[in-house]
Amino acid sequence: MNKNTSVCLNPSVSTVALTPGDRALGKFLSVDVTGEPGESQADLAGDIFHNLYSGRPLQEEAPQERMVNHALLGWATENSGWERAASNSRNNMTVATVTTKMLWDNLTTDEAVKNAMDRQQKAEEAQRQADAARAAAKAAARAKFENATDLAKQAVQAEKAAARAAAKAQEAAGKLADPLNQAYIAKAVNEAADKSAEVAVAVGGWGSEAGEELRTDPQAALHYMHRLTPKAQAIAKLAGRFRDIGSQERLSTVAQGFTPNDIVLSKDILKILPDQIALLGATSPDLLRKTTMIDLANHGLLSFELSGEGEKAGPFVAAVDVSGSMLGQREITAKAVALGIAQVAQQENRPYHLFSFSSNHDDTIEVASCDGWEKHIEWAEGTIRRGTSFDLALLRSMDLLRNMGDAGKAADVLFLSDGEAMVSPTVAQQWLEFKASTGSRLLYVAVARTGYDDIERLADTVFSVADLDTATGDKLSKSIAPLI
Repeated sequence: MNKNTSVCLNPSVSTVALTPGDRALGKFLSVDVTGEPGESQADLAGDIFHNLYSGRPLQEEAPQERMVNHALLGWATENSGWERAASNSRNNMTVATVTTKMLWDNLTTDEAVKNAMDRQQKAEEAQRQADAARAAAKAAARAKFENATDLAKQAVQAEKAAARAAAKAQEAAGKLADPLNQAYIAKAVNEAADKSAEVAVAVGGWGSEAGEELRTDPQAALHYMHRLTPKAQAIAKLAGRFRDIGSQERLSTVAQGFTPNDIVLSKDILKILPDQIALLGATSPDLLRKTTMIDLANHGLLSFELSGEGEKAGPFVAAVDVSGSMLGQREITAKAVALGIAQVAQQENRPYHLFSFSSNHDDTIEVASCDGWEKHIEWAEGTIRRGTSFDLALLRSMDLLRNMGDAGKAADVLFLSDGEAMVSPTVAQQWLEFKASTGSRLLYVAVARTGYDDIERLADTVFSVADLDTATGDKLSKSIAPLI
């Protein structure tokens, strides 16, 4: 089994144009790579990272001791997949480090690349020996030692050996241009680009605020990589998918009945100017679309300020059943739908609160829009595994909304459950009174259920699904997002 080695991302000799800031950042960052690389090989990881993360270009002329690194990166960056990987990695510590590891591992697995890297390492070692021999010869000559002549001859021989080693490294670097080697490099780059896209989605699935720390904090990014479990990653990836589907569906809804009053920046996707909406569409170039999405999340896009608007929608609350029967894909999809739709609401400046429940009234797992990614992961991973209590879910939803004060008005509450539970008359009456006083609505997703029960009678809209999988999540996102 190959050993992993932690490599610092501050190259001793870099082939990209690093700034002092890049150097300072690299000192605090490392990535685990396969094997036990030498110094020149380790430097390649740092060069890859800084090109991906900060967009630092290759130096025009390759440093003599890093000619293979320079040639390899030169060929790799000319592949279309590199731009995909870079667009996902730019200013995103987590994606950049994961992509760096995969690129380094993939590129250095090829025999031709390994040979070139080995030649480069030997050339560097030969040059060090030549430098040491030359320094010893000069010192001996100044001191007029008896062996000064012999040391001078040894220095000449060492320099010739270094030149031969450098020539072999140059030759090996040139062979990277062969069609077969180029095909392997392209394959490695494209695989890393695909991986970077997966990681970017997993990071972005928590929402702009919860994931923001991961973009800029090196320690948080590294901690996230080790903290993220397969279950949490699956939920985050699906949540990002469902959020995008829901957002696109809301974009197709045209606001009517209001008069444009001014042009402002807004995160309300129903008011964004048509040319700005076009930048978010599927036909927009990938990098431009992602940049526009970041602008939307951070400060909004150019939009109409409308006169005559009524009361704005309130917060979004979702209750996800995590009883035993929801174990597995049902729970993953349900949580992803809840989180994805919550982020659609958040894009319109609506706070959200999500909680998982079963039948234990003293035990819920909760997360809010103001919480960071660690809290989101805890919610995603957490299970309770008992029965199902709709009374608990309704009571907790009302408590949460009351604690929000005026923000609790005009809320949307989403239930996702496969349970067959009753709602007591007392709790049902409390919900009806709460609904009447706040204008809140209840949306209920009934999983693998038939028939008409208490919760369906209280719900404003019922979505009956045979089961919860990705395709069903897509359909639910399209159906629910326009309603909230």
